Amino acid sequence: MTTEPRRGHCPGRTFAGIGRYREFGSAVVASAILFLLCAAVPIPAAGTNAIQPLPAIRQAALASAYRSLRNLTSPTGGRLEIDVGELDSRLRLPRCAGDLDGFIPSGGVTRGRLSIGVRCPGPAPWKVYLTARYRILAPVVVFTRSLPKGETLGKEHLAVAERDITPLQNDYLTKTASALGHRLRQPVARGAPVRQRSLRTPLAVHRGQRVRIVAQAGGLAVSMDGIALADGTLGQLVKVRNRRSRKTLEAVVGGPGLVRVQL
Repeated sequence: MTTEPRRGHCPGRTFAGIGRYREFGSAVVASAILFLLCAAVPIPAAGTNAIQPLPAIRQAALASAYRSLRNLTSPTGGRLEIDVGELDSRLRLPRCAGDLDGFIPSGGVTRGRLSIGVRCPGPAPWKVYLTARYRILAPVVVFTRSLPKGETLGKEHLAVAERDITPLQNDYLTKTASALGHRLRQPVARGAPVRQRSLRTPLAVHRGQRVRIVAQAGGLAVSMDGIALADGTLGQLVKVRNRRSRKTLEAVVGGPGLVRVQL
């Protein structure tokens, strides 16, 4: 004896809401729609070898993500880590006759996140999408202690440690020498990456400091003593006073304690 499937039900799958079609016509319409849905979507019986293992789908997504993002680690020599989200354990897909094809859709990569597609190109094709998080771990300069705004950085304040550079937007340092002598624009926490935007360029001359003024005219150069009237960084224009003539001049900072005047 054969059992006729109930309306709104396929063997192995239920289509919610089919019965509501009776409100718009006869039961024949609902039966016809149900037949088409059952015929168009081959759903294997649960617990058989015809079901695609979900770990295989996740592994295909992970392999695709690593292929797509490995170029991000080239400039830094960093280490790429990817965590792919889990699929719904209730998902039942026909086992793919061929190899699963992982891909990254257009616009699927944002900072720290990505969308990954996996498709089966076989006779019963299907496609699913997974979400993932990624991070790039690389050696960067960090603060060895918490420091206040205005602190001038020395060797004791800096170290190199591995950090996730994904959220740093390329604003980080890889050598401690790049930060030495800089002053902090803001307070910083111990262990935080040193970012260029948090540093002030170190001063080459300080207000009230005795400086050497070099005045150049053609191939001649004259050196004299002066007093800096303002703080200045390398290449900055500052006012200085000639100690002998008391005349105020505008000069370009040429190095620590050195300013140059072009005559």
